[in-house]
Amino acid sequence: MKIKKNLFICLTPYQLFLVPKIIKLEKLEDTTILLINLSHSPKNFYYLNQASQECDCNTIVFTQIHKSKYLKILSYLKFITKSVMLHKFKNLYIASLHDKYIHTLMRFIFFQNLNTFDDGIANINKGGIFFTDTYIKKKILNKICTHYSVFPNVTNIIDSQKIRQLDITTSLGHLSSNNNKRLISIFIGQPYEEFIPNFQKNILEKFLQQNSVNYYFQHPRETEFIESVQYIESEKIFESFLEDFIFENPNYEINLYSFVSTVMFNVSNYPNVKCYALKNNYLYKNYSYLYDLMSQFNIQWIDI
Repeated sequence: MKIKKNLFICLTPYQLFLVPKIIKLEKLEDTTILLINLSHSPKNFYYLNQASQECDCNTIVFTQIHKSKYLKILSYLKFITKSVMLHKFKNLYIASLHDKYIHTLMRFIFFQNLNTFDDGIANINKGGIFFTDTYIKKKILNKICTHYSVFPNVTNIIDSQKIRQLDITTSLGHLSSNNNKRLISIFIGQPYEEFIPNFQKNILEKFLQQNSVNYYFQHPRETEFIESVQYIESEKIFESFLEDFIFENPNYEINLYSFVSTVMFNVSNYPNVKCYALKNNYLYKNYSYLYDLMSQFNIQWIDI
């Protein structure tokens, strides 16, 4: 059985965004990227194609189109059998440690080394599933060789000695300062139904109006549509979009608003950016560790 060198399994545009940074950092060759396309977001293919071109990678895509549980399982097993079953890899890289698609796939392939990389704030939320799930604790954490993170000086899922730092900005290091800045404000959307029970869109709309928020950047899995604000259309994730915007418009000061968002932590050190996290009693009760951690990232709270 021929051993292939590297396999990345990705489920989100953000994960695909990080893959080329890991490949370049480690100078990896003979790399395959498997996209498990559950969200059907066009951003997935934008970043998959970008990684393929930048790093000369092979790509495989599984798209889940079925709604019934039985057909989901059947189609995925058929894909595994045809595409990766019994393949052997030197290095496996995963981010969604809790995902059943990845757990299933790991049973059908052979790999020597397990490596992980950030799946957003799940990696630093001590009250979250990455820190509390029994399967992750028993089957994954003790097998990790190296973890790649964008979060400096913060407790992650693995011992700090196994962490390698990733820099997600490339063009902002020498940005010139300008004291006469124009102000713009952007709200960063989220899949609200995943973390806010009984989400009330009217409360968010009222906040946007009262704070004169100019634009709204939609999350790839977001289903709500906010009529009262102008949407930003981009094939990029927000981190990439913002980096380009700041580089091209250094005379702008940008106020960013969201709830408990990975994006806010990722971009809080970007120049000319101020971050504000919306908070209520329910959110603080369930995400208190992350809200308390925000001060280390210069993110301010706003009670709603």
